[in-house]
Amino acid sequence: YDHQGQVALGLRGFHAPGYRQVASLADGLAEGLRSRLGATFFPVLLMEEDMAKALGQALAQRLTGPLLCLDGVSVAQGDYVDVGAPVAQGRVLPVVVKTLAFEGNGV
Repeated sequence: YDHQGQVALGLRGFHAPGYRQVASLADGLAEGLRSRLGATFFPVLLMEEDMAKALGQALAQRLTGPLLCLDGVSVAQGDYVDVGAPVAQGRVLPVVVKTLAFEGNGV
């Protein structure tokens, strides 16, 4: 957890999850996130599978404050994610995933 800025958690998720899978994941995430909530931090969850709405609703019952849960986003450790302003009457958020590449020695 970086105290200097927002951090996102990328998860693969479950294909066609059932209620118990979503509830169990939400319980675990809420337990881990609860102590980190504050004025400058709110949960940002990026799901590969199509389950963000169900997970977001389950987390909203377990956590207070803002929460952003998006699906269809694949990330790897160290990626940077930019979330743009809502478009299409607020129904769509543009997301850009950036992977940084560094020049190695002798290259």
